[in-house]
Amino acid sequence: ALGLDEEDRVIIFDFDKDKNLLVTGTSGSGKTNLFRNIIMNVLINYTDTKIIILDTQSINYNDFANVCEVVNGKDDVIKKIKLLRREFEERVKNGNRERILVFIDEIYEILEMDNSVDEDINYLLSLGDKCNIHLIVSTDTLSNDDMVRIFTNNNTCKISFYMTTRGEYNIFLSNIVNESLNNDGMYLDSDKNLSRVIIPLIGDDEIERVKKGVVLMRRKRDGIDKEKKRDNIFTIILSICDVIAVIVLFLLYGPYNNFRDWLVTTAMST
Repeated sequence: ALGLDEEDRVIIFDFDKDKNLLVTGTSGSGKTNLFRNIIMNVLINYTDTKIIILDTQSINYNDFANVCEVVNGKDDVIKKIKLLRREFEERVKNGNRERILVFIDEIYEILEMDNSVDEDINYLLSLGDKCNIHLIVSTDTLSNDDMVRIFTNNNTCKISFYMTTRGEYNIFLSNIVNESLNNDGMYLDSDKNLSRVIIPLIGDDEIERVKKGVVLMRRKRDGIDKEKKRDNIFTIILSICDVIAVIVLFLLYGPYNNFRDWLVTTAMST
């Protein structure tokens, strides 16, 4: 769930149908809160999904570090984007389809440092969902050609928070937005329907509560897995012992019809 529309209906973002999400808005307009909302929803409802957060600013998502993979620093973020493309190419070969959800915050700053990742991001936006890799990407500006090329992708769902000019709304949403958005967003879904969306404000206490629940659940799951592994190891050991016992008995008694024959033969040989 992304939030509510003006008639209090829940707006759903479906990974399988909607694939990726592009987000724009000036600093402080609500992008980080949206990211936190989606991360929380995924942690609660999609326990088999791996979450990767790429945060060049190193300040907004560190509180998720014990339940998600958080990558900070521009160099590490750029390296991770390239590794994700390789991950996709490996998945084509090996058939792995574990869902990965990648949050890329303020992509404009990354492209300013190394615009070669533009090709990787467009590649993943176009094909990543075929191997269950989904991107949620944000920017605070559409001021250069790389940003326009990424954020005017017509096959991708979009949310726009407050932008400084009407032209930017038109470029991004292919629609003029005349109304004041405040902290709300305008959501363009995969069917090209445009609606105003109200994003709930996520507090730090809610994040901590969910994180504790996720950690406990994973510990319980890991404990069950370890128990199963112990049982499997014990079963394997018993099986090996059975095989060894059969081999020993065969070596001792195999050439003879029964135990008595073996005793007689042994006695005569002595």
